[in-house]
Amino acid sequence: MVISQVPRTILWQFLWKTSNILYLRKELRIVGQLEGCLASLPRQLNLCGRPLRLMNEEAHFLLKNNYCELLSCSDLASPPTKQSADNFKEIQNRAFEEQRLLVKEEKMQQILRAGEKILEGKRRKLNKEAAKSGNEPPPLTLEQAVDEEIRRIPELTQANALVQIFTGDPVRFHAKYIAICLPFEGLLTPFQIAVHARVAVSVNKKVLLCTVNSDSRVIYKYLEWLDAKREKMSQETIK
Repeated sequence: MVISQVPRTILWQFLWKTSNILYLRKELRIVGQLEGCLASLPRQLNLCGRPLRLMNEEAHFLLKNNYCELLSCSDLASPPTKQSADNFKEIQNRAFEEQRLLVKEEKMQQILRAGEKILEGKRRKLNKEAAKSGNEPPPLTLEQAVDEEIRRIPELTQANALVQIFTGDPVRFHAKYIAICLPFEGLLTPFQIAVHARVAVSVNKKVLLCTVNSDSRVIYKYLEWLDAKREKMSQETIK
């Protein structure tokens, strides 16, 4: 069993291996405190994952009784080298690419599971448009409806990642805005604007489209999607 020690004003001892954490809990009744972020449940503080942080007394007990050895993480006491920073960036990019593929696959599976409902909705829309024009609605198969939805899955990239903006203490308050970083000279289609606005609605937040101009100044555009009920309330407030 190996415990890593992080150099700080007060030394912290961490245990990383799952089997060792379970052994401490079952055999030695040492619980410790989980400090890590769960990959499946990020951005929350109720459930944490590895590593397990040990009190000084707990670490002393384990060392005294030869249950473990202590390794000092001296690399954390100084700034990272260029090589270590490049290695970290490479690992980060590889992890992001793996997550991107998994997210896209999950979206495709969701569309396939809801194929019948998607087909029903698209046929209803086509029938409505055909009734207005007086023409017969075009034929539509399940495969065509599903393929169309799959092609509309937005591509996940680091450039369009969402950044939460808090107007108060993040521990006490939810974020009020989500910032979407865009290139300065990039063009937004109406479809992309609708996508960004609806994303904000789904998480009950407002959108800031942010960019950096040629003078290196940050500029942004405020965007909010109003449904019929909220738009009516907004108009009544203005009156």
